Amino acid sequence: MFYQINDNNLPKNIEELSYLDGAIKRNSFPHFFYLEDGETLEAVFARHFDHFIEVNNYEKLEFLISSILNSSPDLSASLTTETCYKNEVYIILWEMMRARFFLPEKLSIAITTCLQEAIMNAILHGNLEIKNRPNSPQEMDLYQDELDAKLSDNYYSNKRICIRAWDGHRKIKLSVGDEGMGFSLEGVQVAANSKYGMGLRLIRELADSIWLENEGRSLVMEFGY
Repeated sequence: MFYQINDNNLPKNIEELSYLDGAIKRNSFPHFFYLEDGETLEAVFARHFDHFIEVNNYEKLEFLISSILNSSPDLSASLTTETCYKNEVYIILWEMMRARFFLPEKLSIAITTCLQEAIMNAILHGNLEIKNRPNSPQEMDLYQDELDAKLSDNYYSNKRICIRAWDGHRKIKLSVGDEGMGFSLEGVQVAANSKYGMGLRLIRELADSIWLENEGRSLVMEFGY
């Protein structure tokens, strides 16, 4: 189901939001959806909209709308942790950005890899608060049990991953944010042969520059072309 902002189908609790007038004037108002049985995220994102918000908690809509307007991305998606975990969001978003921004194919590997790693880190270490990666078969069983338990808990699975993109002059900026405790780049300095922090190390190698915002809860990556 897809919600477009109009007088007939606004969720009741955001009808009076002052943000909407400004959003509509800027022609960048968000669109709300929830995944029904049989509907795919690919089908939703194939529609030509700029901002997508998966509806699961109306209390957060005011904050989500205001955050879009304040950061003014060219594209954005606010998805639940569960949806991000179950879908190859990084591929779907790359295809959407490539078509929308006319990005060269040479950026495909760098952007999809960095998005995949950033989203997975946001899911596991941010929203699900899983601190340790397994180093043995026994630890893998415990890790999988913790992962399954938290994904089945609405407190964790309904936390949001926010992905935003800005198209600049021959460069693209991406942000992946979560609702976790945040981290510091200095705190993930690891040895080259260590399995810990491999995702962030890959991102450092593939992106032209990276930095943190929102008290360490948003990883920003920039790519030139």
